[in-house]
Amino acid sequence: MRVLIIDSNKNDLFVNTDLIKTYGHTVDGTLKVYDGQGFIEQNHYDVILIENNLPHDGAFELLQFIEQKRPGCAVYILTEGISVARAVKAIKMKAMDVIFKPLDKEKLAKLNLIDQ
Repeated sequence: MRVLIIDSNKNDLFVNTDLIKTYGHTVDGTLKVYDGQGFIEQNHYDVILIENNLPHDGAFELLQFIEQKRPGCAVYILTEGISVARAVKAIKMKAMDVIFKPLDKEKLAKLNLIDQ
């Protein structure tokens, strides 16, 4: 599968990219919303992971962009913590679910990136 991660935390981005790659997936990653939009325009992704706390409400900007450019793509919000209102808004904007950091084998299985 091809996965895109957009996360403003450089360490989380590198760790999660490496983790997903160990299971044989192709992973692109970026720290910036604008770069994420470029990746989405140029490539087809099976799964997109968007960090909840991107600057300037970037997560919601990306959700809207993905719905316009790649409707139906499996999109998940990554977070260390999120309000109920923000989680509901993300789901209404077509995010499939909210996934709490750090990623691990169980969470990757939930994302259909590995078999349990």
